[in-house]
Amino acid sequence: MTEELQWHALDANDPGQVCIYETAMYRAFSKTLDATSEIVFDIDRGAKRMRSKVTYADQRILVVGREGIVAGMAINANLQSALQLEMLGFRVDKTKSDFREVLVLFSLMNPSDSVLFLKGLLTDQIRQIPTEIGGGITRLYGTCGDNLIRGYRLMGFRVCDTRAFGKHTEYLIEMDIALAKEKFGVLGSDPAS
Repeated sequence: MTEELQWHALDANDPGQVCIYETAMYRAFSKTLDATSEIVFDIDRGAKRMRSKVTYADQRILVVGREGIVAGMAINANLQSALQLEMLGFRVDKTKSDFREVLVLFSLMNPSDSVLFLKGLLTDQIRQIPTEIGGGITRLYGTCGDNLIRGYRLMGFRVCDTRAFGKHTEYLIEMDIALAKEKFGVLGSDPAS
């Protein structure tokens, strides 16, 4: 993988990096904003920017591309604060600390290439999650709507619960990291094992 197509951490204290990230996220989701978008995101349509309502201090944000972001992923690293999935009415057992919440995962690449691209990059990053934001991580949770569920299933997520918001359905999704590794090859082989 070239340097330009590798994940790197976003410095959420750098307003320039944050602006590029929020603009890229808006570009990725602007055509699919729905009834739940305003619940979990702060959206500035005039500036064409959006961000999760989970504070940047509680997020670990990874992006691909430096001047122009082509993909991004944000993980909620603080299970003691309100989870994004809770904002949508979902519940998970927060007494177990073996999971993290995926707040956003997006790609600005051609849609037919995005799932494979994100699956590969997610693979690289999941190996680092336990060492970078806490050991013992066995599951990832997230939410998505009708328009994205197929892609998440292809990446190894399964549906745990659903909520109806008018004509829109929101899904609580979970990735069992060990099962995804075995069944889908999401994680490939871990050099440490």
